Amino acid sequence: GLSVVALAVIAAGVVLTLVLVVAARAAYDQNEDRLLERKVQEAAAVLQASIPSSVSPVGHLAAVVDAVGDRDPDVVRQAIEATYRRGMYAALSVYAHGDPSPIGALGEPKRTPTPDEVGEWFPPPATVGDEPYRVLDLLELPEPRFAYVYTTTTADPVVVYAEVPTPANRRTEVDQGEAFDDLEFALYLGDDRSDASLLFASVAAGDLDGREAQEPIPFGDSTLLFVA
Repeated sequence: GLSVVALAVIAAGVVLTLVLVVAARAAYDQNEDRLLERKVQEAAAVLQASIPSSVSPVGHLAAVVDAVGDRDPDVVRQAIEATYRRGMYAALSVYAHGDPSPIGALGEPKRTPTPDEVGEWFPPPATVGDEPYRVLDLLELPEPRFAYVYTTTTADPVVVYAEVPTPANRRTEVDQGEAFDDLEFALYLGDDRSDASLLFASVAAGDLDGREAQEPIPFGDSTLLFVA
């Protein structure tokens, strides 16, 4: 039979092989994690860069109405219609700061301010600073929507309230050939990865398979969480 020395050599070889396999697997996993994290960071950066162009029509609408000194309802409605025709909004409303009755509106907003919510909807303009967009969570409604309020910082501020519909079943499709078409992803409002906070995903219910990475994206006074 084999000598004790020979058996020891074989055992050492087996152990060394196992160690090398485990080390190689760990190195592979670490490399894959780094690649995924980098890709998620890049995708989140692209998404963050698209936010200004997505919300700028609301800021432009507020500026146009702000320039109308008497807030003529007909002029305000024309300005709202020009923005509403872009097709990205489910509802738009324009308010004079502190007044819960809109100057003009289009669409069917799922939420309007009550007298008790005046402070929430119309914060003092001095506190708006660099974050003129304030997010309102309407994702738990039967027809969930992403909503935000934009406030100008002029002496007589204008407030624009916008509601954006979420995709049906909160699913969105990424066509082949588009950037990051190989990522399964989900986008959440805030830092909570619950079904209630899901804005949309490329898979049902944001049910991602395999390894994951995530990246927060600032939006107004809130945060979006990109997970892939």
